[in-house]
This record gives sequence, structure tokens and C-alpha cells, in this order.
Amino acid sequence: SVTKSLWLSRWRILLPLMRRKGVQEIVFFGPDRIDVESTDGIFTTSLNFDPNTPPPPGWSSEWHRPENEDLAAGLNIIQREIAGREVWTKGREALDVLVEGQLEDGSRLEALLPPCSTNSNIVINIRRFAPIKMRRHDFIGLESLTERAADVLEMAMKSRVTCLIGAGTGCGKTTLLEWMGSEIPPQEFVITIEDTPELQIDHKRHRGLRTRDRMQGLDPNAVFQEMGPADLLRASL
Repeated sequence: SVTKSLWLSRWRILLPLMRRKGVQEIVFFGPDRIDVESTDGIFTTSLNFDPNTPPPPGWSSEWHRPENEDLAAGLNIIQREIAGREVWTKGREALDVLVEGQLEDGSRLEALLPPCSTNSNIVINIRRFAPIKMRRHDFIGLESLTERAADVLEMAMKSRVTCLIGAGTGCGKTTLLEWMGSEIPPQEFVITIEDTPELQIDHKRHRGLRTRDRMQGLDPNAVFQEMGPADLLRASL
């Protein structure tokens, strides 16, 4: 699996962050700085991919930090598993500059490589998602919804009413849509179309589709077919 392959590589330095409760986002500012956004706020960690930095307090003095190249090696693992190709290979360093992937633990990873990132740094974001799904009583308990609003949304799902969910980043659009999707009657078929898979809808007849850019695989003569949202919509019909 992608996740297992990553954490068996030099990316295992991130395991304390991936396992820490409350961590919502892991942000790389190049190899020498990793910040974290959590329920406690935003802070800079002692973890990084700069071999010249001393080990964190309490770590063995013989332990060597992974290097910047280990970041790219991890991204190659993701692209091989998800897209059937690597970010870059020797002699083809400019093969890709964008990596997007969904890890098995629910995390969403996005990376930009030079020249699309400045200072010759690899920029990576890992967005974490809560493993526990929100239900009606959770939204009401957090005062995100009133009883009446929850009733309206449930009736909309059961009545096949068209709904549009829109809000800023991190406002809970995905969380709300996952709950609403779970309220769709079980005899219905549910199909989701996404650029990067995020939705984990608790419905026994849910099928998820994802778009794919026209891209070249490891074989230079093999070209994958482009599938956009409109293509997937036609296929789903």
C-alpha cells in the first residue's frame, strides 16, 4: 500500500505527527522546516529532512536525518502506486511538478516541485481527516446545525432535492457532505466524482470516481487517456 511503503521509507520520521491526535495539517517549507496545524494552534516542529541539523532532543546522536532526495523518493512511491508513473527519473527530472494522492489513512497529500515552487524546494502539504465520522447529533452538539436545519437536510436527501454546498477552506464541507450522503436511502445508488478522492461516504451502494489527466507512464510510448469530470459524468449515466 502507499501508506505502508511511505512509512517504511525515510518518511517514517513523520510518524509521530501522523499518529498525534489533533493534527490537522502537516506543511513542508522545504527540507529544513516542517510546520503543523493542530487543534492547539500552528507551530514549527523539530522534524526535518536536512541532514546537517542535529538530532531532536532525546534521539540517538548516531541517528542521521533523511535528506531532501528522500522527499522526492517518497513522492515517487506515491505516483507509482496511484498513477502508474514516477515524479521524476534519472534523465527526466522534469517529468512532473505536481503530485496529488490520497493515503489509506484518509490523509490527502499534495506536493509541488521546482520550477513551480521557489527556492528550489519541494513544497508538500499533508491534510489529515478525522477517523470518526460526524453524525447528526455531533453537528447539533457542536452547534454547527440546529435541529430544524438537520431535519431540512435529511428531508432533502430523502426527496432527491438538488443541493449545493459551498464554503471556505477548512469549514467542513467534506464532513457535512459525508453525513448527508449517508442519509441517502439505501436503495439508491450513490456516485461521487472528484479530482482528488476525499469523500468517504457511509453508504452500501456508493461508488467513487476520480478524474485523470492525460499523462505519460513509465513506458515513454504509453499514454494514459484523459478523463475529466464531464467524461466521468457521461460514464456514470
